[in-house]
Amino acid sequence: MSIAVAHGHPFSIDDLDQFPDDDGLRYELIEGTLIVSPSPTLLHQRAVMRLTLLLAAACPPELEVLPGPVDVVLGPATMVAPDAVVARTADMGGKRFDEAFPLLVVEVISPSSRLMDPNTKRAAYEASGVEGYWIVDPVEPSVRVVRWIGEGGTDEQLVTGDETLTLDWPVAVELCPARLVSDQR
Repeated sequence: MSIAVAHGHPFSIDDLDQFPDDDGLRYELIEGTLIVSPSPTLLHQRAVMRLTLLLAAACPPELEVLPGPVDVVLGPATMVAPDAVVARTADMGGKRFDEAFPLLVVEVISPSSRLMDPNTKRAAYEASGVEGYWIVDPVEPSVRVVRWIGEGGTDEQLVTGDETLTLDWPVAVELCPARLVSDQR
């Protein structure tokens, strides 16, 4: 379970930089509220690894895929750590994404993030101007593909189980949720 920690005043990104990075916990900040999550499950990590490999194999030279956690600063009091990102190679090089956002952020739902990822984080990504968001559920295999287009426009698709979805943005891939988590290779 993720927990929000009371602090007396909103946390800042500078505060977040003081937390340990080797304790197995993930620290994120949403509008000044600290969110602490436990280490992910093995099924979660399997989905992250397979999705990262799938995306990386399809990336053109101007794009790059990074597995998470990768710090993405969405505002002065909001820093999240998605499970994977696809970004322009030219936007890489710093400690975190804080001036240019990744094109795509991917969150794989854990028991601790079942409400946070599809609601709070989705709203934060949309409000900040991130172009695309994938929400992967490894327990009930599905991938929700969201792309925000222009002013208020949303293209959203859901693929479940053994279904496949062919996408061409930000890279050309064929998604099959069951393949991301199956113990069969």
